[in-house]
Amino acid sequence: MLPLNGKFSVVFDVYQRKVTDLLFNAPLPGTAGNANTPYSNVGDMTNTGFDLGLGYRGNITSDLGFTADLNLSHFTNVINKLDGNATFLFPTGIDKRFGEVNAWKVGSPISSFYGYQLDGVFKTQAEVDALNQAGAAVGRFKFKDLNGDGVINDADKGIIGSPQPKLTMGLNLGLTFKKFDFAMFLFGSFGQKIYNYNKLFTIFGQFNSNVDKRVLTDSWSPSNPNGSLPMIDPNDTYSNTSSTFYVENGSYLRAQNVTLGYTLPAMPKLGLSRLRMYVQAQNLFTITKYSGIDPAISSVNVGQVDSNGVGQNNSFTGFDFGNYPSSRTFLFGVNASF
Repeated sequence: MLPLNGKFSVVFDVYQRKVTDLLFNAPLPGTAGNANTPYSNVGDMTNTGFDLGLGYRGNITSDLGFTADLNLSHFTNVINKLDGNATFLFPTGIDKRFGEVNAWKVGSPISSFYGYQLDGVFKTQAEVDALNQAGAAVGRFKFKDLNGDGVINDADKGIIGSPQPKLTMGLNLGLTFKKFDFAMFLFGSFGQKIYNYNKLFTIFGQFNSNVDKRVLTDSWSPSNPNGSLPMIDPNDTYSNTSSTFYVENGSYLRAQNVTLGYTLPAMPKLGLSRLRMYVQAQNLFTITKYSGIDPAISSVNVGQVDSNGVGQNNSFTGFDFGNYPSSRTFLFGVNASF
């Protein structure tokens, strides 16, 4: 920590940590039958990053004081090794209604999203005839032919996003003016992706659930040839395949706590040496482009275990299954000293 004239402070840490012998239930060969997959210490990964802290405390005028503390954190996560010669594995522990959605790949972050690259909607029969894709039809989703062989298959699937943020930020601001005090805490997370699993229900109507209003306004049809969603078709069981359609920008900035207070003069006749009244707002606002309810999603399966009794805490970070959003709360309080 480096103080500057007692008003400024700087803290900067750089780190690299290699984690070895991670537990993973590597897949067994088919000859093993239905035997439970044993867990073994097979995985290695590396976390590299930095933490930066900047602070200021001082008076702007005799009546106006100002404080600010900014914390920035960046890290990258890379899987170095899996089981033996394997470079690509699919972890267990998630409901796979439409195929694999998550993969561990050497050279990529843990819990990366997996699927096709979306390439719009088939708009003409000529586009359908030019590409060998299962279930292809006018008005359905088209996926990118990454290897250029004219066929859409598993060879065209791959990593389509990471839930790991590129930068997280915490900013504490404070102001004092005579008897007034103000404090705000802002938190930001930037660069991460969110796999919006809810679209399986709100866009594709799985289980005949309620749907997003965009199904009516943005679905492709002959009268809406620029629609970004597939045509409304109960027989279309192909467009909902895991793809970048589910992957969204999860960056956000949130005012987690805002407080405004006023301290009254001492009141000796009432036995009060100090009386402060304040109003406080939690989760006052969130700035984000994420289409879901809340970009600050929780980890899936935290505290749960699989059939072998092993926790699944880190396998499926970044999936939004419709978790409850953070509530906005307003409080009024009084602090009294006698």
